[in-house]
Amino acid sequence: RYFEELMKLLHPFMPFITEEIYAVLDPERKSFILESSINTGTTADKSLLQKGEWLKAIITAVRDLRVKQQLKPKDPIRLYLPESFRAQLEELLPVLERQVFAEEVLFARSAPESGVAFMVDTLQCYITFEQEVDSEKMMADLQKDYDYLKGFLNSIEKKLSNEKFVQNAKAEVVEAELKKKNDAIEKMRLIEENLNLLTK
Repeated sequence: RYFEELMKLLHPFMPFITEEIYAVLDPERKSFILESSINTGTTADKSLLQKGEWLKAIITAVRDLRVKQQLKPKDPIRLYLPESFRAQLEELLPVLERQVFAEEVLFARSAPESGVAFMVDTLQCYITFEQEVDSEKMMADLQKDYDYLKGFLNSIEKKLSNEKFVQNAKAEVVEAELKKKNDAIEKMRLIEENLNLLTK
């Protein structure tokens, strides 16, 4: 029931993926998500929605990485998720394995050897595969992301250093800008870590 409700909530935003997962949950099911009743009178569980966003983002990121690394859709991979988020992500593993065609989905405290990194929000994840990794291309992509984040961070810091903006903006607006700043700093830190691993 957990995954069924999750798929119903996410269906308006990612219809094709949710239909596919919904069918996997019960191959004998004849009806589609839109034919199922959705209780719109209840408040959505924020943690459930967050897990749904992570699920969507991880699946999309892995599929994008397959394209960048010239991997076929069903070439075997291993997916590594951050150990610190085991409690939040563990129940998503069965769906992730099927959707990204992973031999295994594991939790890791550090980067696996020859792992290709990607980020979902501020979660640092990795995939490994048998084919040779194009390190130069990976470094170029990471540097491009880093440069973008650096410019983005500068624009946020300028806004936050503007006294008029801070004084006149609503508290939630300032808080949102601070969150953007902290997220950008964390993402840049993770990219630096990945670049250091690739240059070793």
